[in-house]
Amino acid sequence: MKEDQIRKAVARRDHEAMEWVMNQYAGLLWKIVYSILHNASSEEIEECVADTFFAFWQNPLSFQPERSSLKNYLATIAKHKAIADIQYFLKYKLVYPGEKARRFSKEPRTSYLDSKYTFSNVRNTSHLIPKIILDKRGR
Repeated sequence: MKEDQIRKAVARRDHEAMEWVMNQYAGLLWKIVYSILHNASSEEIEECVADTFFAFWQNPLSFQPERSSLKNYLATIAKHKAIADIQYFLKYKLVYPGEKARRFSKEPRTSYLDSKYTFSNVRNTSHLIPKIILDKRGR
C-alpha cells in the first residue's frame, strides 16, 4: 500500500489498513521506545507503542506523505511519547539516593513528593536520562 492510500484509509476508519500499519511498524516502534525506556517494564513499553498507534488513528491526516515517510512519522511520535514518559517519571517518581529506579506508573507516589525531594533534586537525577534525549536532534 502507498502511504497516501494508508493515510486516507485510516482517516475513513478502515480497520484493516490500521492493522497493516501496526503489523508493519510495531517492531520498529518497540525498539525505539525500548531504547529510551530501557528501565521500564514490557507492559509500559507496549503501552507507549499502543499510544503511538492510537495517536495516528485519532489524527491520520496530520501525516503528510510529501514531507516524511510513515515510518519516520510514527518513529517521531513514539520517541516523543517515550520522552514524555521519562519526564513524567522524573517529575513524580524521584529516586532516593542509592535506591534503584522504580518502574514507570501513571499514579503519582505522594510519599516521593515530600519537602526533601523538590524540583532542585530532579537536576541530580539527570544521569537517568538516556543520551538520546539530551541530544537536541535525537540522534
